[in-house]
This record gives sequence, C-alpha cells and structure tokens, in this order.
Amino acid sequence: MKPCLALLAIVLGAALLAAAPAPAVTLRPGDLVILDNCAGHNRVYHVDHATGAMSWVAAARLLADPSDVAVHPDGRILVADRTNGVVAIDPATGAQSVLSSGGLFSGGWPGGIAVAPDGDILVSVDFAAGAGTPAIVRVDSTGASQSIVTSGGFLRWPRGMAIATDGTLFVCDPDGQPATPYTGAYARGTIVRIALVGGTQLGQIESEQLSGPFDADWSVTTGRLAEVHAGIMGPCYGGGALWVDPVSGPLFAIGGSGNCFNGIAVGSDGELAFSGMTVLNHDPGDCYVSAGGRTFSGVGGPLAVVPTNLTPTVGVSWGRIKALYR
Repeated sequence: MKPCLALLAIVLGAALLAAAPAPAVTLRPGDLVILDNCAGHNRVYHVDHATGAMSWVAAARLLADPSDVAVHPDGRILVADRTNGVVAIDPATGAQSVLSSGGLFSGGWPGGIAVAPDGDILVSVDFAAGAGTPAIVRVDSTGASQSIVTSGGFLRWPRGMAIATDGTLFVCDPDGQPATPYTGAYARGTIVRIALVGGTQLGQIESEQLSGPFDADWSVTTGRLAEVHAGIMGPCYGGGALWVDPVSGPLFAIGGSGNCFNGIAVGSDGELAFSGMTVLNHDPGDCYVSAGGRTFSGVGGPLAVVPTNLTPTVGVSWGRIKALYR
C-alpha cells in the first residue's frame, strides 16, 4: 500500500471507531478499565477479569485530552480530561457526558481522579506557573457542586491519587521536590498525604526512589501503596514501580526500571496491573498493559479496577438503540 493510502486508511479507521457505537459492556467487580491515551489514542477499554477479553467502551468525542480514569460504585466510568473537566461514560452504551467543568478547574488541568468513600469525586488540578494554585477539588456525585479539599502547601504538580481504608488521600506529585544542586537538573517527586476530612496536609513521602511518581493505588491486602514513576531523566527513562509504606516511603521494587510506567492498579485479591511503554536507546517504544498474567500490546495509560461495592444504576436494556443515534 502506498504511503498516502496507508495514512488515509489510518485516519478513516480512527474516524469510524470514534463514530461507531461502542459494544455493550457489563462491568463486574475486579474487571480492569484502561484509559488508553498512548500516542493520542484517547480511548477507554474494558478487560474482563475472568476471561481476559478486552473490548473498547468509548473513543474520542469528549475525550479530548484525557489524563486519568476511575470507576464509580454506581457503574459510571469517570475520566479526568484537561479540556473537558470530568467526563462520565455509561459502559452499557458508551455515551459520554460532561459531569463537571469550569469553576475551580478554570485555567487549570485536571490531572488525576479518584472516588471518595462517600461517592464524591476527587480531582487533582494543576496550573501553569503563576496561573493558579494546585489543588484537590471535590465534585459531588451528580456534578452539581465543586469545593476545595486542599490547595498549595506540598502540592506542586498533583497527578494520580489513591485512598487508604482510613480515609487518607495519597497524591502523586512528580514535581514535589524542585530541582536543586542536590537533586540535580531535574525535580524529584513526592507523595503527599492528606486527611480527606478537613483537608489537612499531613506531610509528604520523600525518597530518591520517587523520581516522578505518576499514579498510585491502595492495596487492601497489604495496607500499602503501589506506585509507579517515570524517572527523572525525561518521561520515559529510569521508571519503575514500588511498594510504598504509607508513612516511611518505598519498600522494594515490583517492576523493572528502563520502562516508562504511567498506570497501576491493585485488584481486590492483591493482583497488580501495570501500564507502560518500552524504551529502546532512550526512545519511546510500544505501549502495553500487563494484568493477570496477560499482556495487551498497543494500549497504555492510567488504569482502574471496578470496585467490589459496585451497585450499577446506569445503563438500560434499550441503551444500544440510543447509542446508534447519539
């Protein structure tokens, strides 16, 4: 196939994927949701925990610049998008809607998203230098209101978040320690500990191993954080994954260095899922997701596990008909 025809086929294929109705997906506790933002794909996939079957849920449209994903106990897939704020997706139809935008997000970039124990939605927001104060914003489950949980303090470039069983919020901040003669030419990261009730910043976990923490998840089975970082020599060099003590910091590696890790999730059974990008001679390579002993190539990005307290309230039996005309 000639180069121009090949390019045309790729463009048409992407357009058809964005326009076509997504297959109906039934979420079950323990299933994996992938926000595939590798190479600008901007798609959401579902992986059945039992069978390993992967299917796409939604693509493009409101997913303009997606940065993180979470699953609400009511069955909605929630995406933090730097352009459209919080986007809600009905997995039964693939229908997308803006749940919350503007307001406290104005001028900033939603970077991370998590669901609080009460069902409210937490979004980490950062700003260009001087344009605003980095913050954690609480959005009520209907999207009707926004409020500040905490801002400033240890937060500089907040990204992925995890919530411990005691209500402590852990926020990955790849720019938590500014560049100094002691840290070298690149900033190092920290994990900021925040009390969800009251929003008090309890401190930060600092370590030379936290060279750019990007995403984290809480393990109920170990009472520790699983954290991924990209490295200090650029977005895809020297990255890895760690078990992190919630107070003292990294314990030991659970993923090899040399790859760019950008997503991690812990299942209810303690099983880990990773997302990353291979690196060859310091250059980015192929995206992949590793979960349940399986590897999915060509996709990569933030991950979320469907919660055990899933009580779906979205999706109806005639949703596929609606999807054909949305």
